[in-house]
Amino acid sequence: GLDLFSSPEAFLSELDEGAAAEGKSRGFGWLQADLRMPLPPWAELQEACHLVGTHGGKYMYLCASRDMGYDGCKQSSDFSDYYGKPVYVCS
Repeated sequence: GLDLFSSPEAFLSELDEGAAAEGKSRGFGWLQADLRMPLPPWAELQEACHLVGTHGGKYMYLCASRDMGYDGCKQSSDFSDYYGKPVYVCS
């Protein structure tokens, strides 16, 4: 394994590759989210996506499914763990 402290970029790259192999995204999570407003309850997330911040110049939305009208949806490990169900970050 890679040492986080001697090579953080390589370590994060390996994490991203592992997540991509599982079909999950580590590119946007707790650290990037603007959480001045709390995350919505699961029932609200099923009705509409929730803006959670910007990343790489794009607005990022938390969605309960991939087909809620946004592109580039990837399953989020962080937010799926939080809700206990698959949750997607879309742009």
